[in-house]
Amino acid sequence: MASSLPEAGGVRLAAGALSHSLQPGRMAAGHRVQVLCDGGAAYPAMLEAIASARLWIDLETYIFRDDATGRRFVHALAEKARAGVAVRCVIDGAGSHGLDPAVWEPMV
Repeated sequence: MASSLPEAGGVRLAAGALSHSLQPGRMAAGHRVQVLCDGGAAYPAMLEAIASARLWIDLETYIFRDDATGRRFVHALAEKARAGVAVRCVIDGAGSHGLDPAVWEPMV
């Protein structure tokens, strides 16, 4: 089956893995998927999802920086944790090398 997705940056391969994960029976009822290709599209959608979380937030990311964007995420996650939402973060040590652990202080 031919894909209409661009091949730049491995998008076709990622779409193939995604389509495997989206097979009936592999997704939980009520979940949805939205493909966001860059930070300009992804970050606002991610922050909106964090703001609307009621039970838990699981965030996994390769790159996390102590910059304005990173601080927006820390603030949003800390706010939800204080509201009683379970928050778990997995931040890659290589992609976020040199990140000062103090960045997480608002969340503890």
